[in-house]
Amino acid sequence: MIKATAQQSIHPNLMTSALPSEEDFALMAAQGYEIVISLCQDIDSETLEDEDGLVSGAGMRYIHLPVTFVAPTLEDYELLRDILRSVQERKVWLHCARNWRVSAFMTIYHIVEMSMPHSEAEEIAHRAWQPNEIWQAFINEAIEKYAYQYL
Repeated sequence: MIKATAQQSIHPNLMTSALPSEEDFALMAAQGYEIVISLCQDIDSETLEDEDGLVSGAGMRYIHLPVTFVAPTLEDYELLRDILRSVQERKVWLHCARNWRVSAFMTIYHIVEMSMPHSEAEEIAHRAWQPNEIWQAFINEAIEKYAYQYL
């Protein structure tokens, strides 16, 4: 069983969590995951040394998109969104240190990409954490920018 905490299934091909353990990567690969995306920064207190090597050693691709916890950007979200769109047919494990950055991004993703009601998307995110002022402002800004682009 994968030990990473705060696991949330977004859809059958996308799982999110806090930082996985070194042993988790082999288990992910055994469950058919092909790509691991990390939003951790190298300066985060909770990181794995040579995560790229651990993921590659388990036979998966590793993508590192470091997101500054105190200063997320719309460009960060857009890059993640574009990657997720390009690999939507593949099994992806997306994580950060505590699943806080990821859950905030997934709130936006749920509303914009999956047409989920705002309240339902927030409820899912709140299972991982209550976004602080910085992240709530970021979520609001992103939803305002992207939510109506398809109307």
